[in-house]
Parts: sequence; C-alpha cells; structure tokens
Amino acid sequence: MAESEAKTEAPESLINAQSQKSTESGVAGDGAAKPDTGKVTLPGWVEGFDGKAKEDLSRRLTENPEFLKETKGLSDLYRDWVQKSELAKRPVVPDKSAPKEEWDRYYKAIGRPESPDGYAFEKSTLPQGMVYDQAFEAWFRTQAFQHGMSQEQAASLHKAYSDGKIAEYGSWTKQQAEAAEKAKAARAAQRQEAETKLRAEWGTKFDDNLRSAAQLVKDERFMSEADRAQMVASGLDNSPWFLKLASLAYAAVKGDNALGIGRSADGGGSGPETPELRYEGMNKRYQ
Repeated sequence: MAESEAKTEAPESLINAQSQKSTESGVAGDGAAKPDTGKVTLPGWVEGFDGKAKEDLSRRLTENPEFLKETKGLSDLYRDWVQKSELAKRPVVPDKSAPKEEWDRYYKAIGRPESPDGYAFEKSTLPQGMVYDQAFEAWFRTQAFQHGMSQEQAASLHKAYSDGKIAEYGSWTKQQAEAAEKAKAARAAQRQEAETKLRAEWGTKFDDNLRSAAQLVKDERFMSEADRAQMVASGLDNSPWFLKLASLAYAAVKGDNALGIGRSADGGGSGPETPELRYEGMNKRYQ
C-alpha cells in the first residue's frame, strides 16, 4: 500500500517542479523575456532588425512589458517602424530666424526648382481675341520662387489663375456681344420710328428731303469725320428733328445761299461740282 502511494506522488511533484521552473525563467509566451535583473530581452525574431529598430522595441517593452501582447503581430511592428523612419526623413521647417541658406535647402527639399525659370506651366488654350500675359507669368515665377513654392504648388496655382482669367474673358466677351445686339436692335427700332414719322410728315418728298439731309451730313465743309462719328454714336442720324434741320439747311445753301457757303458772283458753285454724297443713317438707299 505504501509503494502505491509513492508512485502517485511522483507525477504531482514533476508537474509542480515544471510549473515552478517556468515561473522562475520569466518567459512570457512567444513575447519578450524579462529577467529578474530588469533588463529587457528581445524575442528571437527581431534579429533581422537594425540597431535603431531594436532600440526602439526595447524602449517600448521597458515602458510597457505587455506591448507585444497588445499588437497584432510582427507586421504591425514593422509597419510602425517604417512609418517612423519615413517621418524622420521628411524635411523640418526652419525657424523664422533661420538664415537664408537653411531656408533654401528646405525649399529645395520640398520641390522648389533651382531658379524661377525652372518652373514648368501648362499653357491653356486661349479663346479667340485673348492674348497670353507674358508679363504676369514672369512676375508669378519670381513670386513663387521667393515664397518657396514647389513645382507642383506653383503649377497648380498658375493653372487656377489662368482658368479664372479665361472664364472672366469669356464672360466679358459674352456681355459685349449681348450689348452690341441690344444696341443694334435699338438702333433699328429708332430708324424705323423716325422713317415712319418723316414719311407721314414729308409725304412724296421723303426721298428728296432725306437725300438733302445726307448731302449736308457728308459735306466736309459742315461736318468732319469725327463729328459724323459722334453724331452716329449719339443717334442724331436717326433723329427726325435733326434730319429735318439738315434737309432745310442743305436746301438753303443750294438755293439762296442763306448760310453764305462758298458761292461765286455769278451764282455758280465755288469750284467743281460736289460729287454725290452718301448717307449711312436711316435710309440705306442713298449709299
């Protein structure tokens, strides 16, 4: 009976001994081992890491012994390290008081060309009548360089400005065309109204009277080209009262010379006969 009891105690003793050995070794599963000395022992799978990566992992385990258990695995650790390494490579913005040379190195690192002429801009297709502003491009290149803009930043801003100016020009030309059409329609309505009124007043003499008005308007002795342009701009060439006045004045000059315009003593003209003059106002038949 005693021999049997001794045999049953052996396995229990071995189990206890194995459990005690595992506890003393301080091995935390497949994670890091932390000896009693307090020094972090890294797991074997980090042997392929460089020195900085190992130092970083040691620091993390020192701060948090459960760090490896909180991560999803080796891939997460590696991705985190790569991200930190890439951030370390990025250029650091200099202090405002840093010398120009330091700022130039920073601008170059973020993609600024060597000189203002180094920028490459996309030339947009301009609408008919619009001229590319070379002076603005030269000014913009200088400003972009002085403010440290990268090629990408400068090209993007330049395109945005160019697109805006093209849209602005398109809107302006559209407004100009619409205004011209309105002015043309208004002038046609004014001409028709004047013709209706003068035909009712002049009757069968309408054509003769209008021809007389045209002769006076086209006579250089009475009106210069600048005067005629101003007359057309103001709408006088389609004004009934002005046309009546011009017709009467021409009749007076041609007849009894009441206005005293260049007649000889024998009643003839002062020179060769004035050629047929054309009127570009209300009635186009006299052109």
